[in-house]
Amino acid sequence: LAFESHHPIPVSITDYLQRIVQYCPNTPNVTFVAILAYFDLIIHRIGTQGMGHLQITPRNAHRLIITGISLATKFFSDTTYSHARLAKVGGLSCAALRDLEIHFLYLLDWDLKLS
Repeated sequence: LAFESHHPIPVSITDYLQRIVQYCPNTPNVTFVAILAYFDLIIHRIGTQGMGHLQITPRNAHRLIITGISLATKFFSDTTYSHARLAKVGGLSCAALRDLEIHFLYLLDWDLKLS
């Protein structure tokens, strides 16, 4: 999967989320709820459409989180952080975050709305 890093990220998920909240303090709470729903939708879609499986691991969790936050913020909030800022906070290049967003959208069938 596009989200796999070569090595596990040496930052806990808790510390990573705290970093996001620290450097992007205006991220709406709905964003964090939305990424959980997105993960569930992606896992379900992959499993039911014969696309393999997605297992959230220490090698992909951080990238899935920052990508989900980036897209959910753009979808649910009137104010967003720049792509460069989110990439920097997430420890990615702008190009890498852009590519991950495209892959994430593909996995969601380009549909970010939740019901």
